[in-house]
Amino acid sequence: MGSILPLVLGAALLFPAAAPGQSVTEDFNRDWRFIKGEQPEAARQPGFDDSAWQSVRLPHDWLIANPRQWYQSGVGWYRRELDTGFLRAGQKACLRFDGVCMNSELYVNGHKAGVWKYAFTAFEHDITPFLREDGQNELLVKVDARFPSNRWYTGAGIYRNVELVIKNACHFVRDGIYIATRFEDGQWLYEVDSEVETDGSACQVQHELLEGGEIVPWSPGNPKLYTLRSRLLVKGVVQDTVDT
Repeated sequence: MGSILPLVLGAALLFPAAAPGQSVTEDFNRDWRFIKGEQPEAARQPGFDDSAWQSVRLPHDWLIANPRQWYQSGVGWYRRELDTGFLRAGQKACLRFDGVCMNSELYVNGHKAGVWKYAFTAFEHDITPFLREDGQNELLVKVDARFPSNRWYTGAGIYRNVELVIKNACHFVRDGIYIATRFEDGQWLYEVDSEVETDGSACQVQHELLEGGEIVPWSPGNPKLYTLRSRLLVKGVVQDTVDT
């Protein structure tokens, strides 16, 4: 859905960072275990004995420790537990990966939850359908790094941050707000398109600039930036809030 609004706005309402009606993002880099090399099919299943695996904290690159093997193809495996007993009815849990090199597969409680093959873009998997009712979950990420594939050193593994994102049933799609500006009739206008998921519920989207006063175009001498706050409402209740 899109809207065109004038850039000259008054003072903005501020919302606390932890206000209801907002997706929550948590660092998910700790408490992973890792092993390199082919593993049995049982490694994908809950209850697998990974006591011999190495404890690692992400980001992690299994090639960088040995420069003589920087372009050696191989398979790496990452396991972690996740307690989702805190989830409320209707909420969704997603894993956001900022970068995995390369050919990654995500398993949740033994079920394949997602695949991402490209090494240099962020991606997100919704793991909600695969979670256990008791909240005790086991995650596995298989990474298959094949070389040569680039003209530069890429590393191998989950080499960027991972986040756990908790969303209400009605929410903005991740990276789903697009802003364009133009100068028209003596004033700057901005146009916003947004992607939402509402499970079919009717919704309203509100956009608001947090900075008031006269709008000054960005320039090297005056590099002023602006923040757009977007709110998703269903039946008048805020379900999600995103700052861009």
